[in-house]
Amino acid sequence: MSKSRDAVEDIRTIDTVTATANAALPKAGGALTGTVTNFTSTGIDDNATSTKVTVSNTGVAVTGDITLTSAGSIKTQGTDILLGTADTGIRFYDQTSSIYPVNVTSSSDRDNAVDLGHPSVRFKDAYLSGGVYLGGTGAANALDDYEEGTWTPAFGRNGGTQPTPTYGEQVGSYTKVGNMVFLTGDMYISAISIPDNGNLVITGMPFTKGSGHNPTGSFTSTGFNFSKARSQLVWLDGTKLGFLGQAASTGAGAWNWEELAALDGGEALRFAITYQV
Repeated sequence: MSKSRDAVEDIRTIDTVTATANAALPKAGGALTGTVTNFTSTGIDDNATSTKVTVSNTGVAVTGDITLTSAGSIKTQGTDILLGTADTGIRFYDQTSSIYPVNVTSSSDRDNAVDLGHPSVRFKDAYLSGGVYLGGTGAANALDDYEEGTWTPAFGRNGGTQPTPTYGEQVGSYTKVGNMVFLTGDMYISAISIPDNGNLVITGMPFTKGSGHNPTGSFTSTGFNFSKARSQLVWLDGTKLGFLGQAASTGAGAWNWEELAALDGGEALRFAITYQV
């Protein structure tokens, strides 16, 4: 091989394969020029006894770690891959199908030490099929659902033949966070047909109330012919709200449900209630 030039050394033969006349292999800092034809190799070695990089027609195989100068490392630990810079990296852990933070230099895990995103450099959306654990790793820390939507509240009778209201307004909205539902409704009827009297209820709830608690809601109304004192909006069962009050004459004694007769057209109701599913 000719050594008359500082930038490159001409390649005349590689094993027994003749290279093109103008092909050149760079020294440090140079660049490969020309074309080498019919080139085959079992590897690119950094020493005489170990092949670190093997190039073949199926790809490139690397034995050991890859150091990205002044940037970081790609390395292996068992059957896993570690990628990152110094103490900030991630491990692809196939045994549990998970990705978690590691110190790439020491190959050690970093629990509760690495942030995802930055106050001024944020990720956009996260799409999760499971839940998020906030402030801990137990079941009590899991937020497994968030939902916003609308629902259609309706006046009805608790069993039996249902009334036929004419609605001027009939809208509702809800927000569900975990097992808590925040529910609102806005209703107005201009007329109503009542075949049979009975307990007045509101139906159409988007989620069934869980057992073991019976929260009270708040409401404002106009035009209702309530026959009880201090009527309150409470759950009649897991799917219906009702109005519960006491004897009108004294405001004391047993509690009982308001009846459909409280409606005769021209009633308006706005309400809100929070409950657990």
